[in-house]
Amino acid sequence: MLGTSTADIDIKGNSDVNILISGTPTSPKINGKLTIVEGSFSHPLALRTVEHINGPAEFDLNKITCNNVTAYWGKSKAVLNGNLKDYSKLISDFSFTVNPLDITDAAGFFLVNSGYTIEGLGTGKGTISGDLENIKVLCEATAPNGKATMVVIEGNEPFKFPYTNLNAKCEYYNNVFTISTASMNIFDGSVTANGKFLTNKDPIEFEINSNINMIQTQSFLKENLAKYQNSLTGPLKGSLKATGTTVGLSSLKGNADITAPEGTYNCPDAMKQIVSKLKTALPKFADKINEEKIASGTYKNLIGNYRLENGSIISDNALANFEQGNISFSGSIGLDATIKGNSKLTLTREACLKDDTLKQLIGNKESFVLPISIKGSLTSPDVDFKLDDSAKAVLNEKKDELINKGLKSLQKLINGNSSQKESDNASETQKVDSKQELSKQDIKDKAKEAEKKLKQNLKKLFK
Repeated sequence: MLGTSTADIDIKGNSDVNILISGTPTSPKINGKLTIVEGSFSHPLALRTVEHINGPAEFDLNKITCNNVTAYWGKSKAVLNGNLKDYSKLISDFSFTVNPLDITDAAGFFLVNSGYTIEGLGTGKGTISGDLENIKVLCEATAPNGKATMVVIEGNEPFKFPYTNLNAKCEYYNNVFTISTASMNIFDGSVTANGKFLTNKDPIEFEINSNINMIQTQSFLKENLAKYQNSLTGPLKGSLKATGTTVGLSSLKGNADITAPEGTYNCPDAMKQIVSKLKTALPKFADKINEEKIASGTYKNLIGNYRLENGSIISDNALANFEQGNISFSGSIGLDATIKGNSKLTLTREACLKDDTLKQLIGNKESFVLPISIKGSLTSPDVDFKLDDSAKAVLNEKKDELINKGLKSLQKLINGNSSQKESDNASETQKVDSKQELSKQDIKDKAKEAEKKLKQNLKKLFK
């Protein structure tokens, strides 16, 4: 627990003092004026030393009044007006303005060695009230532009988030820095947020709630992944609730809901591999499938709920729709740029009817699901296209139908051949008795052999 007693105060500096004493010996009055020159003030609640204090003040036996006293907290310059009452409790009643508000310096103080940075210059205003043990600071801050960065993938360049029109309302009380409201424009969209930071913890702990509105994916990619800037377009909307520490992104835990109303995709590596393996697995489909149309196109209503745990983004139900169907993903994406999970490519009936094999597999269903396994590098993942599993699942549903059809065909073979033999030439029945008996026996043997093979194959197929 940080100390809050007056004994923790450390004041240094020079001043010119003029004192006027009046009144009677039993009821004296003391008034004075002073000019503070390069003073400093230290106390645990100030978090860092307030330096370069300069300006005029007046005092009496009850209070000190400041008039446009300037001071620096780091590189931010404040102008202070108001008074300090009750010398035993040091009750503050001040208003202040800050210009410049050096966001880069202030954020650097709190986020040192965290993997986060926030840059910018702005202005602020606020009040300081309460006694020293319960001091409260209220502040409104604005910044026309700036930039935040964070290390998303370990060992790689940090992602950059340039912002404009930052506005925030903050409070500092009882070692807790609270952002009641904050908003900014970013990537041609906007973000609103609130949260709090526990400044007496080491490392500093925080919790945040944020909402994003119509942030453009192409703008983000252009800033951070230029080679992929044409891979995705379209806006994102959603919310994030998370807790963590200033150690970095690996400490984040929380939940995010993201939706993308509509947009375009252009040859993502994973989709290219899916298309390639689809062609290999279904050669008849290869000449009908339009790789450019599937690997590039439009999507609608991309939705997903994500969890942040141990430096990974985990999804249980991400889903994107496109013209031929949709694709889902369940798995994780790590801060080391790895991906591991399972996906399902669902093809519409219309798409399946273009291929003879898929036409048989889909039957009377409206869609056909192809399981996919994805693992490896996020930018170039290894995709395993599990057609056999999906085919087996569909064929298994048709097991009885296939068995009945096979046995009926076998019965036709037996009956058909024997009937044909009996009706070929009635006049020569006696001449070929022995041969016909052999032929019937031969047919029966072959039928049994065929039946045996059919059952063996069916057993293998449906095991």
